Amino acid sequence: MNIQDKLRASSVKRWHIVATSRTQSLAEHQWNVAMIVKELVRRHRPESVALRNQLVLDALEHDLEEVITGDTPTPEKIRRGGIKENHHLYVKIADVMEALMFIDEYGVGRHAKQARMYQADKLIAILDRINDDALTNAVHSIIINVQEGEFRV
Repeated sequence: MNIQDKLRASSVKRWHIVATSRTQSLAEHQWNVAMIVKELVRRHRPESVALRNQLVLDALEHDLEEVITGDTPTPEKIRRGGIKENHHLYVKIADVMEALMFIDEYGVGRHAKQARMYQADKLIAILDRINDDALTNAVHSIIINVQEGEFRV
């Protein structure tokens, strides 16, 4: 993928199968995921500055193939075998958190409710599987801060 392809991330629209009150671009999503990763690692492993910096860079490109394919909903990525297992756990969690936060704020109608439930179930499943109370608490504190309008990156 060349630089021109990568720069198209701001033109790729997300949530094309779910009604939303505003459009979100792939670039916006990747930036949001990077900021959530940064905060999540800061809260969970504050001593890990190098890890935090690397994961922010990883998050900025985690869905970059979508500049070629367009936004691809998770069930379709799974069907095609396109879910990248090399994504770090923090990036996966932040990706789901960002989707949940966006759809909570801007989702409209029945499909948005279904998308929200799907994302919430996915986040719960990830947190249950890893069984790390400190990480779960960090996730919950970020979500609560967002809901209360107090999330600062």
